[in-house]
Amino acid sequence: MEMLKTRMVSMKEELVSLSDLDSLRVQDQAKRAALNVEKEKLEENKGPVHTTLQKLQENNKKLQKQLNDNETHSQLSNLERKLAQLEQNNFAIKEFVASKKSETDYDPLKVKVFAVVKEYNTLLKDHLKTGGSLAS
Repeated sequence: MEMLKTRMVSMKEELVSLSDLDSLRVQDQAKRAALNVEKEKLEENKGPVHTTLQKLQENNKKLQKQLNDNETHSQLSNLERKLAQLEQNNFAIKEFVASKKSETDYDPLKVKVFAVVKEYNTLLKDHLKTGGSLAS
């Protein structure tokens, strides 16, 4: 209910401001004039900015050509590609070695086998102490 009252009050205020068409027209005209002035300024700056952009693009192309023609840059680019390839190969080899190492890691199995042998030996000793024979 409170919300409806506040909404009614705000709608009445909006109705008052919107009913004054003359002031709205004046505000609209002022805004249009300001936007037109801004548009003209931007259009005046468009030409010089465009020529500056073209000059910078030409300069960039020239510098790029010089860089591509530079032997040191070519060698450096080739070395960077080789380095990336070698890093990939190194990573693949490390993964391969790790997988093979995990496949051939017999330490956990060795520990279990020794535990079973120890237990079996204990059982044999106990059996022999109680007077049993190994043949039975």
